[in-house]
Amino acid sequence: MFAALVTVTGSVVVSAQNEDLNPPFGRRNHKDEDRPRAIEERLVKMRIEREKKDHNEMVARGEELHQIVNELEKSFATNGRLSDADLSNLTAAEKLAKKIRSDLGGSNDDEEDVKPGEGNKPFSLSDAVKAIQTTSEKLFGELKKSTRFTISVPAIQSANAVIRLARFLRVAP
Repeated sequence: MFAALVTVTGSVVVSAQNEDLNPPFGRRNHKDEDRPRAIEERLVKMRIEREKKDHNEMVARGEELHQIVNELEKSFATNGRLSDADLSNLTAAEKLAKKIRSDLGGSNDDEEDVKPGEGNKPFSLSDAVKAIQTTSEKLFGELKKSTRFTISVPAIQSANAVIRLARFLRVAP
């Protein structure tokens, strides 16, 4: 009988010691189980909101780029040349295109420069202005079609083309 009492008492003591050493794994409160999940869900919601905001900002940059290039095209059509204000707008357009390309996950292609001729046809200043206008329009269209989940290769290519054309127009006579 003494042996039975020792084993029952011994198992109660061991059980009590285990609960004292590991309170989180012993008796858990229901609120404690919900807290980490709630925090994790909130973090996920915050990340989703940030991604939506970043995507909307990228589309807004595309629209701004398109407006700058349209103003550039109108100014060139009116004056027949690029003014100092147009050249500063080209710099702003290039920066916007670089930011868009970066946001899309595109790489830096600084090694590539626009060549004065494309195929057999010479690349004139007016052709370059028309090309940057149509390319920025294509870029903006691709950005509007994209979601925060997509990586648009045509948009990256269009951004690269806008960057190269802006560089060409800034140094063209």
